[in-house]
Parts: sequence; C-alpha cells; structure tokens
Amino acid sequence: MAVTSTWSINEPSVKSDVSDGFIRELVYRVDGVNDTTNTTYRSTGSVQFTKPSSLPSDFIAFESVTKDNAIAWVKAALGSDEVTATEANIATQIGLIDTPVEKLGAPTSWS
Repeated sequence: MAVTSTWSINEPSVKSDVSDGFIRELVYRVDGVNDTTNTTYRSTGSVQFTKPSSLPSDFIAFESVTKDNAIAWVKAALGSDEVTATEANIATQIGLIDTPVEKLGAPTSWS
C-alpha cells in the first residue's frame, strides 16, 4: 500500500493582522489517498504564530504569500517529527479502513 499525503491550507481560515498582514494562524489539512484502493483520510490542525516586536527582513507581504510559503511555515512550526507522525497516522487510518480489525454490530443470528 502506498499512501500519498497532500498538505493544503484552509484559505477562509487564514487569520492575519489588518495593519501589516502578519499571519497569526493557519489551519491546515493533510489529505491521504491509497494509490491502489483510492481510500482517503483527512487530518486537520492549526498553527498559531507569534508576531515579533519588529518584522524580520525576510517578511513577506500578505498579498505575496504563496500557498507553498504557508505550507512550509506550517511544517516548520510542527517540526519534522510531527509532520512524519501526521503522515504515518494517515497511512495507518487508511490501512484500517481498507483492512478493518474491529467490527461494530451484533451477529445476524440475533435477529
């Protein structure tokens, strides 16, 4: 089973300062899909950023921020271990959907 994970930003949920465009919060989604069965699973979360007392020289104006910038900031804030754990959890959940280990419901003989 090969699972592909795609990171994205929930665009309507981007929170920024009106005065200078500093992004305070990004809500992210990670969509996983099993390349063989097409089974999908989604994980969501958010990252909050603390505004420094002065904006750094590499500050990107709000209207110039790309989706790739935002995803890179989310991943950097989470750290590589959390990014890896998120993608691994998605693969695990897809595996459980494709090959369940538990069943809900009473036996049909109870009818």
